[in-house]
Amino acid sequence: QDGERVAAGETFMVVRGRALDLHAAWKVCLNLFDHLSAVATKTRAMVDAAHAENPHCEVLTTRKSMPGVKDLLTKAVTCGGPFPHRLGASETVLVFDHHITFMGGFEAFLDALPSLRGRCVEKKLFVEAGPDEARRLAEAGVDGIQLDKLPVDDLAAFVPELRAIDPHLTLIAAGGINLQNAAAYAATGVDGLATTAPFTAKPIDMSVRMKRAE
Repeated sequence: QDGERVAAGETFMVVRGRALDLHAAWKVCLNLFDHLSAVATKTRAMVDAAHAENPHCEVLTTRKSMPGVKDLLTKAVTCGGPFPHRLGASETVLVFDHHITFMGGFEAFLDALPSLRGRCVEKKLFVEAGPDEARRLAEAGVDGIQLDKLPVDDLAAFVPELRAIDPHLTLIAAGGINLQNAAAYAATGVDGLATTAPFTAKPIDMSVRMKRAE
């Protein structure tokens, strides 16, 4: 019977055990598979869409996952083919607007940039910024810039300008990236798409069939 299901192209998993244990795990495992399979499937679709337009643009899933299930969601998205944006805050130095505010503003941040780069010698330094700040950051020599919520057309025009300033600059598009627009954002020439979209994938309707061992 299982051989017939394989021949028909049906994907399934066989779990054997005591009836008591199988019933205890049944609904919990089904719910996990429903959701995690959907996350992996949606992630794969985003990767395929992005790579169809730009094979060098990677989908990067963010750290905004449901508390308590980070490891499971990380496994699900990596099964879909991308890389996590950052598994932990220590992987890269990522500076946001509120960090710059507490440092005294953008000009103060630029003044402190050489010192910061020296202190994080083993880490890459990325900054989230808008177009005006991004130009100056590229000139200042940051490793990468995360461009948040820029419309596709604006981003497409802006990427070559930043590349002209620093050809080695890593550019990440973030904010509102989803399955519907992943291809368009990838086509702008950025290196990566930071997205939370796969985590909200609609669960796949899977089923469980139980039978007594023969």
